[in-house]
Amino acid sequence: MACGSIVSVILIRALTTVLRVPGWEQDPTIVWIPDAGVGPAASFVLDALICVAAAAIAFASPPADRWWDRVAPLAILAGVVGVLLHALVLTPAIAVGGSPITRGDDGSFRLGSAWGAAVLGAWALREGVRADLALRRAVTLVLLGVVVPLAVKGMSQVLVEHPRMVESFEATRESWLAANAWEPGSASARLFERRLRQPEATGWFGLANVFGAVAAGALVAWGVIAVNGAALARTGAVRPRLAGAPTLAALASAGALLASGSKAAIVGAGAILLLLTLSRFAPMVAAATRRASGWIGPALVGGVLGAVVLRGAMGERLGELSVYFRWQYLVGATRVFVEHLPFGVGPDHFKDAYLLAKPPTSPEEVESPHALPADWLATLGLLAIPWLLVWFDWIRRAGRTAFAPLASSKPAPEPPDPRTRLFALCVVGVGTLASLLAEAPVVTPAWPIVMAASGVGWFVLVRAADAVLRAAPERALSVALAGGALVGAVLASFDVAPVHPHSAGWLFAIWALAASAAGAEPDRRAGARFRAVVPAAALLLAGAIVLGGVIPALRWEGHLLRAAGLSLITTQPAGHDAPQRLSDRPRLPDALDELKEAAGHFPDQPTPLDRSVGLRLRLAVERAEFDPSAARALVDGAIADLEGVAQRFPRSAQRWARLAAAREARAAILGDPGVLDEAVDAWARVAALDPHSLTPPLRAARAAAAVDHPDAPAWAAQALRADANLRLDPLRRLSSEDRAWLQRLAVSAPSDP
Repeated sequence: MACGSIVSVILIRALTTVLRVPGWEQDPTIVWIPDAGVGPAASFVLDALICVAAAAIAFASPPADRWWDRVAPLAILAGVVGVLLHALVLTPAIAVGGSPITRGDDGSFRLGSAWGAAVLGAWALREGVRADLALRRAVTLVLLGVVVPLAVKGMSQVLVEHPRMVESFEATRESWLAANAWEPGSASARLFERRLRQPEATGWFGLANVFGAVAAGALVAWGVIAVNGAALARTGAVRPRLAGAPTLAALASAGALLASGSKAAIVGAGAILLLLTLSRFAPMVAAATRRASGWIGPALVGGVLGAVVLRGAMGERLGELSVYFRWQYLVGATRVFVEHLPFGVGPDHFKDAYLLAKPPTSPEEVESPHALPADWLATLGLLAIPWLLVWFDWIRRAGRTAFAPLASSKPAPEPPDPRTRLFALCVVGVGTLASLLAEAPVVTPAWPIVMAASGVGWFVLVRAADAVLRAAPERALSVALAGGALVGAVLASFDVAPVHPHSAGWLFAIWALAASAAGAEPDRRAGARFRAVVPAAALLLAGAIVLGGVIPALRWEGHLLRAAGLSLITTQPAGHDAPQRLSDRPRLPDALDELKEAAGHFPDQPTPLDRSVGLRLRLAVERAEFDPSAARALVDGAIADLEGVAQRFPRSAQRWARLAAAREARAAILGDPGVLDEAVDAWARVAALDPHSLTPPLRAARAAAAVDHPDAPAWAAQALRADANLRLDPLRRLSSEDRAWLQRLAVSAPSDP
């Protein structure tokens, strides 16, 4: 039951989307799209379930023979302590020097909780199945079989959803941009449109590279099982139709991988498949891989990171830039790690720190350095080292398993185990049903039928593959798992899949299961249960703390959802543009009050206040002509709230940028250009926190020029330098008109502002 709970949580995450700000992912007063995903409160509940299940397994499982396996739970808990420090105790990096002093960080709590649950759940699964080969096989096949609904979703996105989305965007471009607070023609709008027009499969993850990483791991694993099935079918050990099921799964995985368009995932899967093939059929390669099998996993990780470093040393001379950008991420992450010792910057604040630490020519503002070791070290500091040691041990064992000699046959096929049939039916049903319930407000009438069919296909695949593996050599499952784990290890050094809250659980489970010894007998020495009490008690404590995040999150979500409901017009259909006049919404003041309450609950989350400020500024525009005093009160109240948050989080470029933009809006709405001096000051704070961005000096130059500020030429010069540094991504650069205007303004620039 405990293993089933953990697998169910992993599947629920893989088959649902992340809902960061319920009700306000987009501005519902412009474009209303009902929520469909897992919000913060539900995420905490899922993490708590994993903690409780892991505790149950720890109580029931005596320690293993190897000393490291007995230490691993304590190492995992050390990383959990790092997460809890950021969640409950430490001052967030963006709040250092702020007033009042802020303790704890909800954003880091959410993301770090998902990381901790992923590692804990993986360890618990490994412990729960290490003495039960049938359960290990069922758990593995269910996890690998998730590629069936993922492939269906990916193909639907590429063939059906993407064309409709592009058509909708073309018809209502202004509403799309306004709902995300982007100006037409801005760099953010251009980048959004570029991504929108790319027909990529993302599944429920929202990122093509994450989708590709899962598909790549599944492809290699199903490929190994398919090869064994084909061999067994030729000898008559299994029926051909059963042996064909893994082949179909491998083809579905390959289709999903190609639909993702992830070059890294395609190359990673191809490299591991080639290495596995050569190790079986090339004697010299087989001998070499057997000798070095224990270090192949870490060597793959080190090799990828080394290749990134080598690409960085080559500079900008080569035309391919994606790997070069990874090098820039690593440079920034290294600086963040050094500057924020010993506890790191926090899981939710890498982006803020990267703005200061990144190389000047890096055009991107990333939330992760796209490499698991760098990500954890930068965000959790020294307390990430225990987690990394556990992970390295898992991938080291996966390499040893992948390249060990494979027995040619099994003495006798295993009989079917009724438990595994019930296990697969329950967890596949839970995953499919959870996905349907989460998406119910937005899906078409045909989608539940499609998902139900994919769930049936998923279950049938698991049963057919189980029959194949019961007749296959005992190490066939281990080699399949190890192959998928090695692909994941390669991509963990190049992508964000291991730290994405909805894919981390799947990847870590594959790594941990690949490291488990098939059919190993547990150590039943006296006192084993007593020694398991300490890690189990610690896991229960972690679960209780995570569960403690549910009640505040529910209150926060309640305010947000009530605000969204109050801001809507009851007859407004989903997905249609709302009337633009906010004055026609009599319940809007109540919605603003609810947003204010939400902003007060979790002040480190900027979206509620940003949405509230945006609504008040739009309402002020409507009232400026006939009620100037009301318009002034709305604008001044919005600016006062932003000033308070900026003082509380003085190292947040986003907060200062929002304040600067609001001051510019005040000048435009109330006809008061004098406030532009204050806007220039705010943009100066943004430029100090984000020194390589083009937006702060450009906006400062415009505001300064409007009031003949003496620093206007200097800001123009700084904007031109920032524009030159964006040469690696021309889409982010200035338009020719803006560049010419800045060049004229900068002629007399005396110095930097």
